[in-house]
Amino acid sequence: MSFNQPAGKTAAEAAECANAQGAFWPYHDILFANQTGRSDQYSDRRLLAFADELNLDGEEFRSCLSSGYSRDVVQEDADLAAEMGVEATPSVFINGDKVEGAQPFEVYQEMIERKLVQFQQ
Repeated sequence: MSFNQPAGKTAAEAAECANAQGAFWPYHDILFANQTGRSDQYSDRRLLAFADELNLDGEEFRSCLSSGYSRDVVQEDADLAAEMGVEATPSVFINGDKVEGAQPFEVYQEMIERKLVQFQQ
């Protein structure tokens, strides 16, 4: 989720382009490892360099970014998140109930156990 942050949205679009080449998680990891907090942390130059570092097809990656395909996918994700009331990351849904923000294991465990009891009834 980019939450309408320009740098985050651009990075999400680039990750979708990496996904088209089967490299979403490696690209994701590079994005997070290279956060600088600066406004240019996800400049086109850096995003392309990350793709090169993963030996992605540069022409395909550039084409994906410029075509708008990844922009549409990221927008669809943002629309779905808004529809579901997601306002933070991480957000996890357990059988329809939302848990937002970083939570201790016990929070998830309690909810899962409660849902299992409801399911068995």
